Amino acid sequence: MEDQKTGQNLNQFFDLSRRAKELKNASEKLLRRITDETLQLHFTKDHLFHSKYFIFEHVAFTEGDN
Repeated sequence: MEDQKTGQNLNQFFDLSRRAKELKNASEKLLRRITDETLQLHFTKDHLFHSKYFIFEHVAFTEGDN
């Protein structure tokens, strides 16, 4: 049951078309706060999920790296 819920959450997270639609429909205030980095997100334990996926930003791998 938990694995299925985690899978659904990951699908929502990685669904780029959904993310694009959410940003397209976001308010100007929200977009401004994202852009100027003043947006602070707060999470409750109930809505977090555990996964073994790691998200890397700005990482470059070259041929021969392990």
